[in-house]
Amino acid sequence: MKMNKKKISILFIVIIMLILFTSLDYLVHWDSKHDPTKRIKDIKSNLSNLENKAKDLSEEIFYEDDQFVYYEDRILKHFTYNEENIKKLALAWENLSKSFPKGTNTLIVPIPNRIIFEDNHNKDVLEYDSFYKKLEKDFLGQATVVDLRDILDEHKEEYIFNRTSMTSNSINSRGGYYASKEVAKDLGIDSPIPLNNYDEHVYREHEIVIYDSDKMKFSKNSREYSLLENIPNDWTYFYLLPNSKNVSEVFLLEEYSKIISIKQPTIVKSGLGSGSIISSEGFEWAIVEGDGKTIDKKDKTLLLISDSSGKYILPYLSNHYKNVYYINLEWNKVLGGEHQRVEEIFENYEITDIVYAQNAYEMGNFSINSAIKRFLDKEVR
Repeated sequence: MKMNKKKISILFIVIIMLILFTSLDYLVHWDSKHDPTKRIKDIKSNLSNLENKAKDLSEEIFYEDDQFVYYEDRILKHFTYNEENIKKLALAWENLSKSFPKGTNTLIVPIPNRIIFEDNHNKDVLEYDSFYKKLEKDFLGQATVVDLRDILDEHKEEYIFNRTSMTSNSINSRGGYYASKEVAKDLGIDSPIPLNNYDEHVYREHEIVIYDSDKMKFSKNSREYSLLENIPNDWTYFYLLPNSKNVSEVFLLEEYSKIISIKQPTIVKSGLGSGSIISSEGFEWAIVEGDGKTIDKKDKTLLLISDSSGKYILPYLSNHYKNVYYINLEWNKVLGGEHQRVEEIFENYEITDIVYAQNAYEMGNFSINSAIKRFLDKEVR
């Protein structure tokens, strides 16, 4: 009996060790066979249902204020911008670009929002048009401003936008694909990869889609509150080329101003929305391994500076280049400092193309543009 107990104890220890080693192997060896995007349960039918709903939207507005328009199946945010913010952004960019090599192809990409593509919101459409003209004027001679309105309008009946105020009605993964096609054209990429060449990976619904500040506008027993809670959730889903590398080296600022790097999949299923792209929280920058599908870009590196909305174009552009050097616009605190000299980026990588992509709402909002805020000081390099 004692012998049996001893054998059971040894067996139990062996099982525990196997579990630990398996877990360690998953954390360390995260190549394609472990990458969760390679083994996702197919729930595409659920996404298809939401696709159908995107074509048959409610016309009933149950509440509207200066910031938002509330429909039964979506929340739209009114578009506004600040001219002074655009002016400051152009100034910061002018100072930053002094470190760019001559002949660099530079694009400014405002990511438009859902409201300007819907009927009966002409005031927002005109406001965005005014914003776009101001952006073009202030960046004249510095960069090409890319207009995504036509290509997104062409596909507006598809599921290309998130539907709640949580994400300011930003593009989602499919919207990111169409946006990347227009950006690629201005980068000299004449043969974008067809969407049906990609595998669609559908992960899950967004777990939280409505801000508490939205809910506080209505009493809990009201019809409006009930309608708000029943707005359909968004979905986290992405497109990946079969056998694409899907690998990034991510750089983070630790205590005592030390930079560390970790390797991880570029796209994982653990995040929500754009949080599935380079999911490390608060990272400074990342080197995204590309697939080099375009001949004259396969040995080049794209420099992409963007926020969470602009990040949706990243996976598609990486398919064309050797690498994408991605700077986290919202969190980077070191660009232009000792850890990330702008000149050194160009010395270490063969960069001929630069893209600055951001949610149009936030263009020039330096409270969340930490990466380039310091370049308002012309002496920073």
